[in-house]
Amino acid sequence: MPQRDVAAWNAMIYGYFENGRVDEAVKLFEVMPYRNVISWTSVISGLDQHGRSDETLLTFKKMLGFFVEPNSSTFASVITACANARDLGLGSEIHAYVVKLGYLYDTYVTASLITLYANCMHVNDSYKVFSERSHTNVVVWTSLLTGYGLNYNHNEALKVFGDMIRIGLLPNQSSFTSALNSSCEMESIDLGREIHGVAVKLGLNTDAFVGNSLVVLYSKCGNINDGLVVFKEIPEKNIVSWNSIIVGCAQHGYGNWALTLYAQMVRSRVDMDDITFTGGPLLLKKSDIGIHCFKYLADDLEAMSKMFRILSCD
Repeated sequence: MPQRDVAAWNAMIYGYFENGRVDEAVKLFEVMPYRNVISWTSVISGLDQHGRSDETLLTFKKMLGFFVEPNSSTFASVITACANARDLGLGSEIHAYVVKLGYLYDTYVTASLITLYANCMHVNDSYKVFSERSHTNVVVWTSLLTGYGLNYNHNEALKVFGDMIRIGLLPNQSSFTSALNSSCEMESIDLGREIHGVAVKLGLNTDAFVGNSLVVLYSKCGNINDGLVVFKEIPEKNIVSWNSIIVGCAQHGYGNWALTLYAQMVRSRVDMDDITFTGGPLLLKKSDIGIHCFKYLADDLEAMSKMFRILSCD
């Protein structure tokens, strides 16, 4: 391969990661004649985005060994990797390094630190990071909102969501999903309806992730009719959408509705997952109608085999 300037090499590494060719990206990085902070950051970010957080942290340590100074993007990526790996020790060390280099007030570094402490079940430290200054970025607020929910502090999570609305900060899809999940855990359909109303005003109620959370909320609270209305409004349904409404119907005694939806899902050629093959059929079996799903799976022997094993078990 002829020698290229570093920007071209970096672009190739980025392209490999974007297309899921992780090993090729790493190999290319290793043979680069010269690496700058963008090169290192691309690999650190790419590895973590593909679930290889341990390698991400090793790469960051190598970067420091080569005396390359991280930038804000590097710190945001490596702190996210610490959060995913639940490595509080290294994360705390990097936090101190961030303060030393003056990157603490970068929006994405702040959000990553909040997530790190929340993932490691130190949500009070998440709040301390958040409280260092006032924030107007939805990413930072959503990190705290999600962190409280992850730590089962759902009242605080919903308070954060309410504060966002109060100061005029528009929530995004992740904000709504986290707030709805907290409402669901509290089984508070009234709070859920209020959040639903805000989502409708912002046009996010038909987003697949928001819609799925609404379906789960209404189903868990026993309001299947509203769950079905939300489900029908989702223009691009994914497997989570289908699983949520089918299991919700079956759990609350609407076996025929569940079977009808299951048949629609199969006819739509939706790629099923383990929840589809376990939760749905087992619940349908209890309604003595699950076995009828077979006629919709005649063209998919693997799917039919999985479902048969489930439905034939006592």
